[in-house]
Amino acid sequence: MNKEKWGIVLENIERKFEILDRGIDEEYGQRTEWIEFENPQGKMRPEWIEKLRMTGFKTAYSKRLGTSAGKVEQTESKSEKVNFVRAYIFSEEKNDWEEMKADALLG
Repeated sequence: MNKEKWGIVLENIERKFEILDRGIDEEYGQRTEWIEFENPQGKMRPEWIEKLRMTGFKTAYSKRLGTSAGKVEQTESKSEKVNFVRAYIFSEEKNDWEEMKADALLG
């Protein structure tokens, strides 16, 4: 899904359902735009997530007497970003959000 299609999904949700909450969270180089709404299935929360593309891992080793230690870090692109959609439905039994397939949102 691209940003334009996400905008269309948001417009459809705003037109058809009661909006409970919406917001944008930014942390650790990741931006998450979300909206919560009530529909016949219950409370739903689709999220548009945009973050830096992971390019690989960088490993640093150190050999010390009797032990060996290594440190692994993720490396990220400075300019390339990836984006995707996650969708959640609220479970009354667990009193928490459960991830669902995003395709279910598109009908």
